[in-house]
Amino acid sequence: MKSPPHITLHMPFRWKKKKEEKLFTFFKEFQADVSAFKVEVNGVDHFGDRVIYLSIAANSMMMHLQSTLVKSMKRELNLFNAQYKGKAFHPHITLAFRDLKKHHFEPAISHFKSMGLLESFQSDCYTLLKHDGNQWHSFREYVY
Repeated sequence: MKSPPHITLHMPFRWKKKKEEKLFTFFKEFQADVSAFKVEVNGVDHFGDRVIYLSIAANSMMMHLQSTLVKSMKRELNLFNAQYKGKAFHPHITLAFRDLKKHHFEPAISHFKSMGLLESFQSDCYTLLKHDGNQWHSFREYVY
């Protein structure tokens, strides 16, 4: 993978470097009225035969954060690409992506499912990722 582990709250978007300060100000001032919340991993699942991910149990705080963020980014930053092909928010952490060869899919999904991945962790911030043309990097972090 060319990105750090994450749950996507808003789809990637292009932003001019000269306007980054406006973006930073938006995130610094963004208020979603959420506090730290527990994120529960619900095992392993997949999209098609090329994407394997950790399934994340939806919870009201995460759903509220995501929904409020998308609405605020539309209103304040004029960004309208928050959903992937019109699909609803589906919290997950990608384990294998398009770089997974089709013939490796079955052994990989079997391996991950056999691990019985049922974990949880506390989320108290979100991170703005930035692509450098080659891979994603953690760029700025914002605490709830």
